[in-house]
Amino acid sequence: MGKIMDTNRFAPDYAVSPGEIEEILENYALAHLMEENEDEEALYPDQARLYYQALEKTE
Repeated sequence: MGKIMDTNRFAPDYAVSPGEIEEILENYALAHLMEENEDEEALYPDQARLYYQALEKTE
């Protein structure tokens, strides 16, 4: 007879909730986005607000 495999041996020692996984993925994506755009000129808050308002009108 074959040996029964313990499927829990691959499970991590800690539990991660779906909300935590979502936050990890969002942080990962944000970090990459920031790296891709680090050469771009930073905008002051008022400039950024005007820029995004203009984007909303073109969509």
